[in-house]
Amino acid sequence: MIKTAPFSILEYLNKRYHGDIIKNSVLDDISSDSHDDPPDNGNHKDNADYEESDAPNEYDTASFSTTKSTRLSNEEELWISKTSIGPIIWAEAYEGKAIQYDHINEFYPSVLLQKGVQWPTGSGKFKTITRLNNNLQYGIYRVHIEGLPKKSSPQCSQLFRYNQEEYYTHYDIEIARKNGLGVELINISPNAYVFNPENLMDGKELFEDWAKVLIAIKRKKGIAGKVAKDLLVSLWGILCENPRKNGKVGPHRRMKPFILALARKTITETIRPISNHVKRIHTDGFILTNTIDNNLQVGPNTGDLKCEKNGSVIIKNSINVSWTNTEKEITNFVDKQGKKEREVTIPNELITIIIEYCDKLHPLLFINK
Repeated sequence: MIKTAPFSILEYLNKRYHGDIIKNSVLDDISSDSHDDPPDNGNHKDNADYEESDAPNEYDTASFSTTKSTRLSNEEELWISKTSIGPIIWAEAYEGKAIQYDHINEFYPSVLLQKGVQWPTGSGKFKTITRLNNNLQYGIYRVHIEGLPKKSSPQCSQLFRYNQEEYYTHYDIEIARKNGLGVELINISPNAYVFNPENLMDGKELFEDWAKVLIAIKRKKGIAGKVAKDLLVSLWGILCENPRKNGKVGPHRRMKPFILALARKTITETIRPISNHVKRIHTDGFILTNTIDNNLQVGPNTGDLKCEKNGSVIIKNSINVSWTNTEKEITNFVDKQGKKEREVTIPNELITIIIEYCDKLHPLLFINK
């Protein structure tokens, strides 16, 4: 069961969604000058007991119209699409003792909330530049990076993922430079798509309150924990997938290549000091030979590593991995067997609307067990 504050914006939208009356003009409906009463949807039973005093101030619908991501142009969508490449997937053959780490607890929320990180909410500007500065402006660049493999070959080295289209974020260029790879600007116009500060928002402002609430609920487990986990995953899906309405690309998609690039940067910075002992990398996890005394941050907190397996492993390639004599690492709780939890589905359309029209995301839901 999901409980929300009386007549909160979420509850109101949920009624509209299940009443099958969500329209493209949601913003006009929920934040117009006449928002004192919910729009009459013909279901007077739902609205009969409603009074303005029932809605707490923090859910006043007028506050949900101040920030809105701008839609992507066709050219911006092209650049965003070509820059959006997957995680690092790499391995070298190995047989012996090893430890598997999952990096990190609540990996993508931890990426969204990294200190000082900003995310684009408005359109950038196309430019033609003649050289790459040491401190690059937030954006996408057309560059050639040393070591680009053939299309038929694996696209990942241990610490870098190449892009055959040669569209890279400023994070990718930073990683390449740290790896000692040459980076050459491509002589084409335009060759940069950059964002000014007014079109960027701090990740903590956007996501911190929301993430803290849901992560705390998730860790309590139960049905509420399941819903909270689904919401954490759903946000990642809304921000990074390609939802289309009436043939238009969703406005949050411009965050996608930067989230993926920062995720790759995060794991490469963890691995770089111990790279000689890393035998396999897959997205947010890696396998490390346990013959060294490493100083990895393992723990239960958001951003900490999780030690998943400890034993003997045979690695043939990035996909073919087999373990024997493994010990599953158990964190500071014991899973209890109980009755099967009821599945709760949160419609992506509802989450999209909340994200698009909220000033910030704290919190999407108040969930009580």
